[in-house]
Amino acid sequence: MYIEGCGQLGGGAAVNWGDGFSTDRATIQSQGLSDPNGFFTTLLTKPYLGNVVISPHYYPPSISQNSASFVWPALWARMTGSFGYLTKAGYGGHRFPVVFGETGTCYTSANDIPMLEDMAKYINNEGAANDGLHNPMRNMIW
Repeated sequence: MYIEGCGQLGGGAAVNWGDGFSTDRATIQSQGLSDPNGFFTTLLTKPYLGNVVISPHYYPPSISQNSASFVWPALWARMTGSFGYLTKAGYGGHRFPVVFGETGTCYTSANDIPMLEDMAKYINNEGAANDGLHNPMRNMIW
């Protein structure tokens, strides 16, 4: 079962539909985001928990209209805070596999290519993206 990001309502973190998994209470409060903690707490009780895959949608500036935090290090911090942490620390002791459900570009912004390049580094946990806060997201095998 693939769970897609909900595009957390509120503050500046909700730029992509992938930014819907932030459960950090300080981030939720400071940015006025909707709180998915109730969803995750309930999910932990479900018999199908082991079949759940987190599937964010992440887009570069030509699609998302994001004019800030679209490249390293801000992009990686946003991705870790939204869903990357789920692959390493998890939620309530359960680690989740993450597979991107959608991405794409119109190539109408010069910022698209740098964003997609940094996104690929993050997914593969390459170089500085190997921050110890998330696992590679190349596939669903741990």
